Amino acid sequence: MSSELMEALKQLAREKNIDEYEMLDKLEQSLASTYQRIMDLENPTRVTIDRETGRIYVYELIPQGEIDEETGQVDLVRYVAVDDVGNKINPMIVEGQLHGGIAQGVGQALWEGAIYGEDGQLLTGSMLDYALPKASRLPRFELDETVTPSPVNPLGVKGVGEAGTIASTAAVANAVVDALSPLGIRHLDMPFTPARVWRAIQDAKAAKGGQA
Repeated sequence: MSSELMEALKQLAREKNIDEYEMLDKLEQSLASTYQRIMDLENPTRVTIDRETGRIYVYELIPQGEIDEETGQVDLVRYVAVDDVGNKINPMIVEGQLHGGIAQGVGQALWEGAIYGEDGQLLTGSMLDYALPKASRLPRFELDETVTPSPVNPLGVKGVGEAGTIASTAAVANAVVDALSPLGIRHLDMPFTPARVWRAIQDAKAAKGGQA
């Protein structure tokens, strides 16, 4: 996509009184699903459009997990991510940002959630009760990169703070549902706690006439 086409899209948004950022967000989602279908990719795909240049970046996210059918426990055994943050001034900090972002997104998918009692009292209001991701429950992240310097600043750098976070939640969610799909499960609300996954498995078996 050229910068001229990007300007044309922004002009169209203004003429139709549509928020241009919302329009581009939806375009990114549509391009991602189309690319994944055309390329016959099993893993979720993320597409980002540079708001200034119109350049399109495609990322395939590859999480692998194992689910214990007897307990509902989900273990993330492998996570591969490819990002493009432009030129890196401090590679170690960039890698740390990606690690932390991935961990945060995985935590949202598998463990984190606000739990309330029957009286409306928040039960997860402190770090003693809130399920945070821990290093011992995460695999070694396998990171790779493409390097496309940003044309909108002299250093050619891009933001990296949320790159891992945005992608990992959806990637893990897709991996879990894909693993459960042979049972006929097509959707499950996050977080994928053992109790929630186990209940979904039992319900799916019961629906098929199996043992619950």
